[in-house]
Amino acid sequence: MSEAFNSVIVEARGKLIITMLEEIKVYLMERWATKRKKITTFEGTICPKILDKLDKEKELTKYWIPRLGFVFFTHSTYFCIYMCTD
Repeated sequence: MSEAFNSVIVEARGKLIITMLEEIKVYLMERWATKRKKITTFEGTICPKILDKLDKEKELTKYWIPRLGFVFFTHSTYFCIYMCTD
């Protein structure tokens, strides 16, 4: 996120401090207005990016096998999660 922001304000960074701050303020206000317009048309309970992450995690955990004591194993030998119940 910070790298993307820095790439946007490269031109403003070479200007006087007041001008730089004004340009950054305008950029942020335009970005927030765009995001606000976009979210008003959204119809759903979970945001799309979060839903994509959730689907990815669901796909990764479909082979987990629950064992007694809350130890989850996968078919892969490289990945195993142990959860302590004490």
